[in-house]
Amino acid sequence: MKVLLVGVVTREMAQSAVSAGYEVISLDYFGDSDQPATAEVYSLTRDFSSDPDLRNLVVAAKTLVGKADKIVIGAGLENELGLFDISAAESFWTNSPGAVEKIRDPLLLSNLLGNTCLRYPRTILSGDRLPDSGKWLIKDGRQSGGLGVRDWDGKGIPNEREVLQEKIDGQLMSACFLANGKQALLIGLTRQFAGVPEWGALPYAWCGNVAPYRDSALEKSMTEAVQFLTKETGLVGVNGIDFILHENAPFLLEVNPRWTGSLELFERLYGLNIFQMHVEACQGRVPENLPVLPGQRVSGKGILYAQANITLGDTSAWKEKGVADIPHPGETIAKGTPICTLLTEGSDTADCCNKLMTKVQSLKNGIYGRSE
Repeated sequence: MKVLLVGVVTREMAQSAVSAGYEVISLDYFGDSDQPATAEVYSLTRDFSSDPDLRNLVVAAKTLVGKADKIVIGAGLENELGLFDISAAESFWTNSPGAVEKIRDPLLLSNLLGNTCLRYPRTILSGDRLPDSGKWLIKDGRQSGGLGVRDWDGKGIPNEREVLQEKIDGQLMSACFLANGKQALLIGLTRQFAGVPEWGALPYAWCGNVAPYRDSALEKSMTEAVQFLTKETGLVGVNGIDFILHENAPFLLEVNPRWTGSLELFERLYGLNIFQMHVEACQGRVPENLPVLPGQRVSGKGILYAQANITLGDTSAWKEKGVADIPHPGETIAKGTPICTLLTEGSDTADCCNKLMTKVQSLKNGIYGRSE
């Protein structure tokens, strides 16, 4: 069976799908060099001469849909529902447009959370009265991964796709889970990173995870939360939740109704094929439980962003250094966009984080020179 994978980044989903035995057509912004060798890979910018934009991605996907039996969406396209118009509903292994709209609706979501452990930061929609005090963020509903998030200056008025949301201090976290529309299974929790200046990230831009985050009480509460949200919204397949852990209380930031960046960490930890589990969940089958994670092994990933426009040299040896999402040699990377992903493992969270920082700095030295 041939599947079309579409998203801002599809490399990890494509690798999982190929391992599960599927023929893969992979379309994303970058078409990185470490996409599976057997996949039919397309870059939006290189092969379609289009700017990296979600609407352009949908237009490009429409030209490929006739080649595939099924379509699976990745990062970003939860914000571009026009994708669902390129083919019949039964062509998709993903959440329905109705489920996506429900889980991305701030008002509906805040009302649903009253029945879970999750709290929702105070949120003000466009046209509502602006707050008189406090720390607030402006969030752009057209973007994902922390892009389009900025501190509110107390004056700007959100447009129709933006919201003001109370800024919550605490540890940034994520959870990922499988769902079949009625039942859900928590895959795991992660510590999440955003806006790390040493990694070149813009403020609030997602730049990695470390998994698993072990907290049995929080795991129990989040299991109950994803079960409830699944029943109320009809979510299927793999999904993610971003939240802030503030004084042991989880404050939900958003639900991502699609493949998430932390899944490859759990795939490595469990030794399972999560793409196949996603397919089976879309078909109504979710396992009762997962294997017990072995030992204290921790897996992590960090995203290195370009701190200036840069043209890369030879990247062919990067894979041997634990690098993923590898640009092609000679490729130009624009300031503020991802260069690559670094993967590592550690004995615990602190060890894994330290190794990530070391690997990022080493690669930066190689890219920018020792003066960086």
